[in-house]
Amino acid sequence: MGTPVSGQDGKISVGGVDLVLINKWDADIDAATIETTNFDSSGYREYGVVGLKSGTGNCDGLLDATAGALAVGQSVAVKLYLATSSYIGGTAIITKVKVTNDAKEFVGVSYSFQLTGVITEATGAIS
Repeated sequence: MGTPVSGQDGKISVGGVDLVLINKWDADIDAATIETTNFDSSGYREYGVVGLKSGTGNCDGLLDATAGALAVGQSVAVKLYLATSSYIGGTAIITKVKVTNDAKEFVGVSYSFQLTGVITEATGAIS
């Protein structure tokens, strides 16, 4: 059986600065597959070539009154840390900002982003 990794060491860094009140992030990294079905495929679709890769993500937390908010359309360098030295990184374009205000809670914020260009996938040792 493998050893699970705790999320407690996760963080998100934007332009080299940690977003301090973020408590959750997720990322989806995809690779398109190119169909190679032909007359010898025995009636089944075949996909033999990996195409373009892309990625999207979200992060949620509390609005930090001392820091500037990210803006829709802004392009930023992002690193999504799994642990101290293991991260997913690249350039992200902010595609959505959602602010949630509840009189009984702190003000929440969510950011959605589209990764563009080269994506660094989970580098470094997970510690």
